[in-house]
Amino acid sequence: MQDRDRVDAAPAVTAIMTVYNGLPFVEEAVDSLLAQDFDDFELVVVDDGSTDGTAEALGRRTDPRMRLVRRPHQGRVAALNHAVGLARGRYLANLDADDLALPGRLALPARFLDEHPEVAMVASAVQPFVGEESGRPSRRLPSSDRAIRWSFLLHNPVFHSSATFRTTSLAGVGGYDPAYSDALCDADLLLRLGRRHRLWNLDVPLAAKRLHYGQHFAAVDRRRRVRRHMACRLRAAREFGFPLPLRPVAYAVAAVGAARSMVVIGLAGHNGRVRRRPRSGHPTTPEARASR
Repeated sequence: MQDRDRVDAAPAVTAIMTVYNGLPFVEEAVDSLLAQDFDDFELVVVDDGSTDGTAEALGRRTDPRMRLVRRPHQGRVAALNHAVGLARGRYLANLDADDLALPGRLALPARFLDEHPEVAMVASAVQPFVGEESGRPSRRLPSSDRAIRWSFLLHNPVFHSSATFRTTSLAGVGGYDPAYSDALCDADLLLRLGRRHRLWNLDVPLAAKRLHYGQHFAAVDRRRRVRRHMACRLRAAREFGFPLPLRPVAYAVAAVGAARSMVVIGLAGHNGRVRRRPRSGHPTTPEARASR
């Protein structure tokens, strides 16, 4: 009876993962969460209509902490909101289906949010050590709420796979916006959260970003990505409530950030993806990409 009560009780953390045709990476991502040295969590995996055997592979797992939900293919944001709606934890931790959870991924954010009730989202440094460019060092991101707000004027300073949200705060802003289903749904969510709440980054990396040729955003038209990135820079200046004397500075920095997006993404074609050209035979079709 005690074991049954433990399973039925609401956990402290709900880890969510959405996936569409996520083989071969998704199994490793799931295992990295189930191996965490933290017991008070559940894992909700929403399979968004995969056709590559993803659901069947995950369905062979018997860990009672994991719940696999299969649904018709409707896109990443619809799957994310479905996972959020199923969450029972007071905190909600996202992991993209092609990334890895590192030690402390669930325990450290839960402890931080317990100790800082004014913070609605805590993420971490990023460690890009898996995939085609495994030699990159870990990268610290701006940690304090103030630093995150100013950094948002230039780029997205939060690694989505390391983000843990206060569930009530996420629900209070309406979850993920379907208007951003093709790109930057995480940045849009953080902008809306930042209007009302404080955001934070821990210095220790809690997730590893897998760099590979089939990144989720690679299928999105470059011009559309540029427009989205530029709009997010200007939104941050407008919506983050900078003190009146500093607003002209914020808009000036945002203009620099928008120009940077145009050059880096629009002209140079960079956006966090691998730099080398794909090897012959490497899967690059949309069907081969994991919807994270």
